Amino acid sequence: MSLSTGTWKQGLLTLALSTALLAQPAMADVERRLDRIERLLDGSTLMDMSRLQERLRDEVANLRGDIDVLQREVQELQRQQRSLYEDLDSRLQAMEHGQAGNGPERQPSLPDTPGLDADLAAGDDATDIPDDAPDAEPESDAAEDYEQAFELLREGRYEAAGNAFREVLENHSGTLYADNALYWLGESYYVVRDFDSAMEHFEAVIADEDNNKRPDALLKKGFIHYERSQWQDARRALEEARDAYPNSSVATLAENRLRRMRDEGR
Repeated sequence: MSLSTGTWKQGLLTLALSTALLAQPAMADVERRLDRIERLLDGSTLMDMSRLQERLRDEVANLRGDIDVLQREVQELQRQQRSLYEDLDSRLQAMEHGQAGNGPERQPSLPDTPGLDADLAAGDDATDIPDDAPDAEPESDAAEDYEQAFELLREGRYEAAGNAFREVLENHSGTLYADNALYWLGESYYVVRDFDSAMEHFEAVIADEDNNKRPDALLKKGFIHYERSQWQDARRALEEARDAYPNSSVATLAENRLRRMRDEGR
């Protein structure tokens, strides 16, 4: 027996209603799950993510700051190294010029005794030694000991040079060799940046008004104050060296360092 059209439609409607009723629980479960996810995203998870992002941002900023500090420290060390090398190079050039200027017609002079003053570099620092003094000739024991000490310094063997200059002081006190050895003993400390020991010896040279290395010691005193960032003391020592010994290499080097300080805003 065939179904009527009305009966067929009623059956389809009943089936649709049944399906909708069965789907309602599933849809409600999906909606509940979506609501929970939204609450999680709107709550602590997003806050944790935000805090993490902020912390990472702070760490990156701190790292950049540390890098800047390290770069400045490296630049300062490079500047100090250049300054040290430039000063040592000027000393070595003075030595070479002093040797080249000692012709046979000159009076006997201290072997390899450099001075920043042009007269000292030319070898005139021995004119204060009497002709009959036992240490007047370069062949004397004092001259030989001094020359050996100075050779160690030129070779860069600073500790050995310091010991050798100390022996000159002990064995040949009262001579011009001892005066110069006192200065170069300070120099052997300066070149390895033992500024306390270097300053002690430079001050001893400065205290002796008759020591021919006094201008150089005064200059190095200013340099040490500069390396220690003691700008007022550095300026005072450098100005004294410039004004006390005008028209000399010491005055030129002192003025150069004062000019650098002005350029650096020191």
